[in-house]
Amino acid sequence: MKRYPWLFLAAAVVLASCGGTATPSTTSTTGKCALENDAECIGADLSGQDLSGKRLIGIDFRNANLSNSKFVGADLTQANLVGANVAGADFSEATLVRISLSGANAAGVNFSGSLLTGADFREADIADANFSRAYLTDANFTGALNAPSFESALLCKTAMPDGAVEAPSC
Repeated sequence: MKRYPWLFLAAAVVLASCGGTATPSTTSTTGKCALENDAECIGADLSGQDLSGKRLIGIDFRNANLSNSKFVGADLTQANLVGANVAGADFSEATLVRISLSGANAAGVNFSGSLLTGADFREADIADANFSRAYLTDANFTGALNAPSFESALLCKTAMPDGAVEAPSC
């Protein structure tokens, strides 16, 4: 250290500008929400963002505003969207395994072609949501509000808004 004190100082400045770590910086939209696996984005406003194709496994979007955002082909396995506003969002062809949308505003959301294994929609508003060609297995819609038709969805062991289980032995 005696020999190169300026090198230590320069390294400290560089690390401080990166948030104190030597890891590469990630995309941030609110200054506190890193769009990466297991990030906490509670209450973040990402309305209208295009997050298509992203891997956001285990991300916490509780009470976030994701209205009119695009998640086409994204992987949100085990994401927490409890109480989030995802109205008008596009989750087509997305992987939404064990995702929680309970109490969320999911009105007008496009879930067409998505994998929704173990998804939790309890008490979510799903008015005009599109579930065509979506694969729903072990999903829970108990108490969901304004349920659309699930006629063109692939259902397996799915609890419907009235509590009835569709395709219980598939």
